[in-house]
Amino acid sequence: MALDSWPFAVLTAVGLILFYVSRNSLWRKGVLIGLSGAFISSFIPHWKMGLGLIGYGLAVIVAGYWQARRPGSVLLAASLAVLTLGFLWLKGYLALLTPSLPISGMVAVGISYILFRAIQILCDLNDGTLELHDLTLPDLVLHLFLFLTFPAGPIARYEDSKAQFDALGGIRLEAIDLNGSIFRISLGYAKIVALAPWLLSLHADLATSAPGNVVSLASAALVFLAYVYANFSGYMDIIVGIGALFGLSIPENFDKPYLATSFLDLWNRWHITLSRTFQTYVFYPLVRLLSRARGRSLVPGLISYLVVFFLLGFWHGATPAFAIFGLMLGLGAAGCKLLEYAWNAASGNRFVEYARSSNIWAMTARAFAIAWFAISSIAIWPSVTTIGDLKAAVAASAPWHVAAALLLATLLVATVDTIFRLVAVVVQLLPKPRASGHSGLGTPGPAIIGLLVVIAFTAAILAPKEFNTLVLYQRY
Repeated sequence: MALDSWPFAVLTAVGLILFYVSRNSLWRKGVLIGLSGAFISSFIPHWKMGLGLIGYGLAVIVAGYWQARRPGSVLLAASLAVLTLGFLWLKGYLALLTPSLPISGMVAVGISYILFRAIQILCDLNDGTLELHDLTLPDLVLHLFLFLTFPAGPIARYEDSKAQFDALGGIRLEAIDLNGSIFRISLGYAKIVALAPWLLSLHADLATSAPGNVVSLASAALVFLAYVYANFSGYMDIIVGIGALFGLSIPENFDKPYLATSFLDLWNRWHITLSRTFQTYVFYPLVRLLSRARGRSLVPGLISYLVVFFLLGFWHGATPAFAIFGLMLGLGAAGCKLLEYAWNAASGNRFVEYARSSNIWAMTARAFAIAWFAISSIAIWPSVTTIGDLKAAVAASAPWHVAAALLLATLLVATVDTIFRLVAVVVQLLPKPRASGHSGLGTPGPAIIGLLVVIAFTAAILAPKEFNTLVLYQRY
């Protein structure tokens, strides 16, 4: 069930009506569970194909109660190992290592995010952050399968989700910011219905001439990254807005990534909950482990960046091209840290001070970070599924072609950044209009915004599309 479909709109509308029929907390949890079940079932063509997803969720719940009753590192390791193997099998990763192993053939949408939520729950139960009395079946089911966050996150912590679920009974319709919620939803639909398909079509046109044209390669890479951002941030706008209508505060996944001041800062602003999850449960433990062998040095951190981003890339898709995407990101992160280390060594630990005070440095670092991300993303273009496709896309026989595209992409981003800054300065210098005395003039009201949503839905249904652009956000 796509977010730009009438079934999703009807499901949400009916769910809201049923939700506000009663203020009983258990009733409202039941409505959300019912909505989630109906939404998830739309991804399952046959009930047998959903057994893996159901079984995986039950395994997480059983492991959580077991860990709560008998906390210990051995049980924790065993539970995580079983859940990870189950994830690898259902997603088809094990078939890459052992081709003789049969593919599960089951629907595995959303299972990546279930695994991450399970890791947080089990680790917190083991260290005492969560206890047995914190685990309630309705809250666990909603945390793992809530229809708004099920397909592509974000990854909330269980204690935060539970606090919101327990407060559902106190949610009043009159207290909901309808104007803000509907505006956020309409903004999301504008992105995914109008902007994202146009960017994807433009990218396809540019990609056809990319192998032999540096300008086309750089432009196609930047346009594709813009598409991913428009598509994914549009998805976030929609679910955050709908969540607010149900009284839920969905964690944000983007924090103005186009204002990043380094490659690492870009990843602190992009897919925030996923980045933090990898930091907490992969990066920091790996750094501590390597530091025991290497002592205090730069090496453990650099190795950890390469490993984490390799896993991050491979997590997005079970193909070698995604692994290359992850390695490219890892090289960008490691290079960023090496530059910071070298600068500090040469300037007496003044890199951070300089980076914060220099607008030229910030603009250059931001442009290069975005360009590197865009060039790395060539490996996950829709037209790339094999290493052969990747070679054809970047003309691997001419390595300078990619280097030149990276340089050009950096210049393009810096140019656009400069133009926007100049426009902002001009706007600030323009005389401000006098107050008219009419409150809210120029601010669209709920009726106008609601009309925009209807128009967006209608355009989504009627506009011809080769394929549904919303399908792709699950890859990123």
